[in-house]
Amino acid sequence: MKFSTFSLKERPYGDFHTHSNAGSDDGKLSPRELLVLSEEQKLAFLSITGHNTVDGIREIQKPENRILFGAGILPGTEIGVLADSVPIEVLAYAFDISKMERELAMLPINAEPDAYGRYVTDKVNELMEHKGVRIDHDCGCDCRRWLDGLHAKIIEMYPGYLAGFNPRFEENYKIWLREGILNPHSPFAIDLTGVYPDITQMSDMIQDCGGVAVLAHPYEYYDRAPAVLDYVLGGKLVNGVECFHPTATLGQQHELMSYCENDRLVVTGGSDFHTLGNDRYINSQKVPAGFIKQFNYDRLI
Repeated sequence: MKFSTFSLKERPYGDFHTHSNAGSDDGKLSPRELLVLSEEQKLAFLSITGHNTVDGIREIQKPENRILFGAGILPGTEIGVLADSVPIEVLAYAFDISKMERELAMLPINAEPDAYGRYVTDKVNELMEHKGVRIDHDCGCDCRRWLDGLHAKIIEMYPGYLAGFNPRFEENYKIWLREGILNPHSPFAIDLTGVYPDITQMSDMIQDCGGVAVLAHPYEYYDRAPAVLDYVLGGKLVNGVECFHPTATLGQQHELMSYCENDRLVVTGGSDFHTLGNDRYINSQKVPAGFIKQFNYDRLI
């Protein structure tokens, strides 16, 4: 799919970060439904960045689905990695899809269906029982849904328990997840060594697949954001940064774009869309369409 100046004027925005329900991804819409929604928004480009999977890309490659969206689709995926022992995500773009598919299949996180969800829920369950918090709670292997429900039940049945460790832990499950469960210095930390690969290994793999490695949503790491930025950008471990994201303020967006300008890094951004009815609606970040010019058009689907 080639772009013209006309198409960029008619479609002024794009979205580099969305999720569907294909494979191990945790979105609620099918790739086909996501294409319909993207066409309604008249996006100039779209990337479905499934968690550790390209199954969504394979779905939209089918002619009966691809015809639903009238602009370019950039191959993407979001990979869980460890950066100095801290679990974060790296977005990969513009790669050879078949090569990436083979590489992702070899990750421990993809050893079996829902391996990550089962591992995290089992470890959190063990941790909470060890702390004397016993709650009968089962949402299958949908990790985010399970944690959201568990978080609500802990607050209901053990008032003030989470706040005793950190008042922010009671705000929502995502903060508890990022600053507690995925924070190696937290009393709620679980060890993802051997489950998540090291960021250096993954950045090399992405480039071997002909792709571009981008640090995902730095400010979704909350208090650890400065340390993550320093480690990843200081070590020159990625080719770009996701500057536009619902967790970044306008000032933080400008700060991230300055990083990219100074270090000649790729600038991306997106809604991180998972489902309807929240602030992460597709195209919510209004990412200028011109940013797609940073990528090789020959990689577009």
